[in-house]
Amino acid sequence: MGITGGIASGKSYVCHQLEAAGHPVFYCDDEAKRIIRTAPAVRRELSALVGPEVYTPEGQLNKPVLSAWLCRGQRQAHQVNAIVHPRVAEAFAARAAALEAAALATALEATAQKMLDLGAAAQEMPDLPADALTRILQASSREIDIATLAALPRGRVLFMECALLFEAAFDRFVHRSVLVHVRRETQLRRLMARGSGIDRAGAEAWIDLQMGEEEKMARADFWLDND
Repeated sequence: MGITGGIASGKSYVCHQLEAAGHPVFYCDDEAKRIIRTAPAVRRELSALVGPEVYTPEGQLNKPVLSAWLCRGQRQAHQVNAIVHPRVAEAFAARAAALEAAALATALEATAQKMLDLGAAAQEMPDLPADALTRILQASSREIDIATLAALPRGRVLFMECALLFEAAFDRFVHRSVLVHVRRETQLRRLMARGSGIDRAGAEAWIDLQMGEEEKMARADFWLDND
């Protein structure tokens, strides 16, 4: 399940609550930062695109330089994303495959033990009753809350936190998407209150790099009001 939302919407808070409930969460932003810091091929491509000053002589990412490049407009953001996003997608696919393999092994072991306990190795196991995961996948309502997500069966769901879930087409990697929704004025207030010295114009520029809230609400399977 993909968890998305505009900057300062609180999607990371939602994901931390899901982790506290025992669910695995893949953070796309964290993975992108790791890749930008550590992947030699990405360093070469970013340096060629932005300029050698995007990394310090010691090889550390020069965040203000990259941020200034991204804030120049959508074209520059797309150029950086084209370098980083495919690597993030690969990392998510690897994490999902590893969890799926582990879950399958656990399920096979549990089924085998159950069949041995029943003394009926050739007997088919009955269908499992509909659980919280089945209900949420079939839900007709688009409103959801943290408690409902946290109550999903552990080990059955991998959550992806992705700010650009729709912009980067990462929604193709998930079965359901959840938008953490807030009003624009709330976003602006929270963003300016972060203590990074950003003013209203700067906050507006960051928000405008992302897809409009109304379009995201239309595309998301569920939305969680976090205003």
